[in-house]
Amino acid sequence: MTRLLVLMLLAAPTWSQVAITLVNGTTEATLSSTVDFGKVAVSDAKDQRFRARNTGKAAATVSTINVNGAGFALTERPTLP
Repeated sequence: MTRLLVLMLLAAPTWSQVAITLVNGTTEATLSSTVDFGKVAVSDAKDQRFRARNTGKAAATVSTINVNGAGFALTERPTLP
């Protein structure tokens, strides 16, 4: 019975899962479905750092990072594979 259990565990699927957090100094906050940047005047800038962490059991590859919406831009683009 022990061998059967081991074989079943080895056959269990693995997957990657990415958790995205908002970073403020050394503090991280869980990201909800939207991010409120507060009031930002036209042509002013507001920086926000995000962190992506693989919390799954398999490797994850980030191949594209995009930002959508008028007035938003991605600065300090990280090197991707």
